[in-house]
Amino acid sequence: MITLAGIFRVLSMAFNFDGGAIFFFGTTFLVYIGSGGEPSPQEVFTTLALVNVLRRNGVQFYSRCFFLLYEASVATSRIQVRIGNWY
Repeated sequence: MITLAGIFRVLSMAFNFDGGAIFFFGTTFLVYIGSGGEPSPQEVFTTLALVNVLRRNGVQFYSRCFFLLYEASVATSRIQVRIGNWY
């Protein structure tokens, strides 16, 4: 159980570090290029600035929430085992 929590912590930190930026950046430009556009340097830098704002506010929050939900799940299962041993 502890190793599984460690694995989820590593994945959460990896996604938190740069997974969101890669995802948002890639998705934005794939849609833009797929629509027939050709990105200029001004559009690229503006998009990078907006992606950094979204990454800081959104992605870090949600990845931390998923990690904490998993830890809460582990804690409640341990509590249930302890209470089950009393009866």
